[in-house]
Amino acid sequence: MAVFQCCPGMKAVDMPKALSVDLRERVVAAIAAGLSCRAALVREAARSRQDR
Repeated sequence: MAVFQCCPGMKAVDMPKALSVDLRERVVAAIAAGLSCRAALVREAARSRQDR
């Protein structure tokens, strides 16, 4: 993980891994189709659990 420090004097934190472009596109499309952000993320989380 990369270390990120926003401003001098602030604690450095680990940056999370970026989402895959495919996942990002599916979530954005779901939101554009009328789902709330939370609903779109819950749907994708459920989909990723099924893929395991």
